[in-house]
Amino acid sequence: MPTGGSINNMEVSKGPILIQGDHGGVAFKNIKYRLMENEAASVSNVTYKYYKGPYSYEKDYVDKKPDKVGSSPEGLTWEMAEVKNFFALHLTSELEIPSDGKYYFSAIHNSNLSLYIDGDTVIKNRRAWDWDAPSKGSIELKKGKHKMDLFYSRADAWVQPSLGLFIASDKMQSTPLHTFSSLVHREAIYPMYVHADDKPTILRAFLDFNQDLNLRRSHTIGVGDPSGIHYVYDYDLGAISCIWKGNFVDATPMWNSRGDGSFRPEGFPIYLDNTLQMDLLVSENQKFNSMIAEDQYTPKSYEINPFTKTPIFHYEIAGMKVKDEIYPDVITNSLIREVVIEQDTLPKHLSFRVAHGKSIVPLEEGFFNIDGKYYVKMETTNHYYIKESGEEKELIATLNIPKLRYLLIW
Repeated sequence: MPTGGSINNMEVSKGPILIQGDHGGVAFKNIKYRLMENEAASVSNVTYKYYKGPYSYEKDYVDKKPDKVGSSPEGLTWEMAEVKNFFALHLTSELEIPSDGKYYFSAIHNSNLSLYIDGDTVIKNRRAWDWDAPSKGSIELKKGKHKMDLFYSRADAWVQPSLGLFIASDKMQSTPLHTFSSLVHREAIYPMYVHADDKPTILRAFLDFNQDLNLRRSHTIGVGDPSGIHYVYDYDLGAISCIWKGNFVDATPMWNSRGDGSFRPEGFPIYLDNTLQMDLLVSENQKFNSMIAEDQYTPKSYEINPFTKTPIFHYEIAGMKVKDEIYPDVITNSLIREVVIEQDTLPKHLSFRVAHGKSIVPLEEGFFNIDGKYYVKMETTNHYYIKESGEEKELIATLNIPKLRYLLIW
């Protein structure tokens, strides 16, 4: 059948949504939409306090006497600064909100930036560059005027100042609140993707855990596979940082110009661990990571499995030699992990945190749903249990035998 057109020719501004797929298999998931209204937010009465820098954080200058104060009739911008580098600004303005609702803010900036509305934090102080993902925050606001405070500080001299602030709501499309010249768009950069089409690919780079620059990990290794099942291993911890499916990584942040040494998983990564996964738990109520410290962990090397062509990691922890092998299984469309303690006698109470999250739901023997994001299937005879840890739950396996094997399924 050829692709059809609309249901009929009587098109109107609002009506039913038709999704048609008649050229083979197709799947739709998590479809969302917003009905846009003719609404707009605006800023007015912009005033500023200018501080000669360099400053990195607002706490470094907010209580000091400004070097210059004034108003900005042009609007929200950094351009009243006397220099392009090493300065800080406190911009205050009135934000006009068209209707009650939840509002979403995003900022593009070469600087440190934080945003407050009526004294409430919307964007927490964050250092970023204009090629990074925008800084984001949201807040419930009533119709009318609100006080907005934006702190912008520059302690770097090697990149052009840039400040862009956008607002959106469930009824309003994203709208810039800054002046046109305040946000200088860079020349488009051709993305530098790394693929794993023909064989497993290994790439070392920094990883921003949970996409958070403040949680950057420096000794991470991306492992891509032609099956489309990929992961990042933290060699400083012996932990799987994240897993995802699809394309491998975007290395543009690492390889473009000077770069920052990091890559980005291509797809929708599930972040797992940024702490050691092995500890000694005398009781099920004991806090994990309380007996074995990070300085008791030493990475050694990795070798390539001659059959799977994937890495086998080796490390020592608390005097024990450990072999850690992770590889995809195309039959179950999952990631298999095998952790082997390379000694016959094991310490008492040796435990391994397989997973943690807000919710861990046992589905059947040895099969668990973690936060509704992924599943864990235990495949060895280790004793395992779920323990409470503050607001989180942890899936713990006791290493009463020298081998632990489990599947990560998503």
